Amino acid sequence: IYVVLKSTSKDLGDPGKDARYGWGVINAFDAVRFNSGIQGYVVDSLTSEGIAGAKVTIKGTGRVRYTAENGYYRFFAPPDNYTLTVSAFGYFAENVAVSVIENQWTIEDITLDPLPRGFLTGVVTDNAHNPVDNATVSLLGTSLSTRADNAGSYALEAPIGSYNIKASAWGYES
Repeated sequence: IYVVLKSTSKDLGDPGKDARYGWGVINAFDAVRFNSGIQGYVVDSLTSEGIAGAKVTIKGTGRVRYTAENGYYRFFAPPDNYTLTVSAFGYFAENVAVSVIENQWTIEDITLDPLPRGFLTGVVTDNAHNPVDNATVSLLGTSLSTRADNAGSYALEAPIGSYNIKASAWGYES
């Protein structure tokens, strides 16, 4: 930040830093306008399809973007070296080193490997152990859900891990 502010200031006093004007008056527009940054796509390593909603963070800056439906992301950034941390539900996270050069856009496409998957199966029953048909079974904290069949049975594919599950149906309390 110091380098950007100093390089966009107009020196009004004696050359260099002085008591009255410091380094000069900052041109705020030039100080925040970057014609450089990082852009690219986050894609699935098996399908090469974009991953929607992947979280891309410039480590140590607090700057975060979430990818578009096609996996695209973009950060305006001044020239420097950065580390991107990329994560998405169902994928191993990645850290990627990136260099931004003045007046250039660094294209950094990032490939994420899917986590191993498994199946969660069961039967939704009421307090009397009768099957509950058409119940919705959801993995809390995710967008994954399914419906039980007429016998209350369900199967849900998900990345291997630990989840809290909620079953709900009309006319029943969860």
